[in-house]
Amino acid sequence: MSRNDAREKGFFGRHKELEAQLKQCRAEFKILFDNISSGVAVYEARSNGEDFIFTDFNSAAEKIEHVKKEQLIGKSVLEVFPGVTEFGLFAVFQRVWKTGVPEYHPVSTYKDERIAGWRENYVFKLPSGEIRLVPLACRATIGQLSNVEHENVSLGKAGRKRWLGRRPHTRGVAMNPVDHPLGGGEGKSSGGRHPCSPWGVPTKGYKTRKPKESDRYIIKRRK
Repeated sequence: MSRNDAREKGFFGRHKELEAQLKQCRAEFKILFDNISSGVAVYEARSNGEDFIFTDFNSAAEKIEHVKKEQLIGKSVLEVFPGVTEFGLFAVFQRVWKTGVPEYHPVSTYKDERIAGWRENYVFKLPSGEIRLVPLACRATIGQLSNVEHENVSLGKAGRKRWLGRRPHTRGVAMNPVDHPLGGGEGKSSGGRHPCSPWGVPTKGYKTRKPKESDRYIIKRRK
C-alpha cells in the first residue's frame, strides 16, 4: 500500500468515525427534544424570511399550545398562530433569521381565537438555518462538548502521566498471593477468578438483590 493510499484510507476511516459521532449526537438531541418538560418549536424560513414553516414540535409544546404536532408540521406560523405578529414574536423571528444573533422575547400576552396566555421565549438560529423557539422555563445544553479529541491523546510516557498527578498502578495479577486475591500462580496467570479489589469485592458488579416478599409476584425472572 502506497503512502497516498494509506493517507486516503485514514481519511475515510476518520470520516466514518465522525459520521457515527454525528448520528449519536443527533439521536441524543432527539431524545432530549422529545422528553424535555418545556415546549420547543422548530421553524424553517420561507420566501426570504417573509414566512416561517413548522418543521418540528415536541410533546411539551403540544400540551402548552393545545395543538397536535401533526396538525401544524408544514404549516405557516401565521396560519397556526394568527396573533404572533401582534404579539411581537414574528419580528423576532425575522431579525434572528437575518442576523443569526439569538434574541430574548420578554413576557407578553398572546391571544387569538383559540388560546390566550402569558409567554416568555428565547429564539436562536442553528447552523442549518433552522429557527428554534425555546421557552425560558427550559434549561438544557444543546450542541457539542469541547475538546472532542481528548480520547485520542496518547501521553507517550509515564512521566507525562505523573505531571498530571496520576501515580503508578500495579496490577493485582502481578502481585504475590498475600498482597492480592489475583496474585501468585505460575507464569502469566489471569488470577483464576473474577476480577476483584484487594479486599475481594468483585470490580465488575455482582448481584445485590436479596430474597423478599415481592419475589412471589415475579412470573419470569430477567436474564
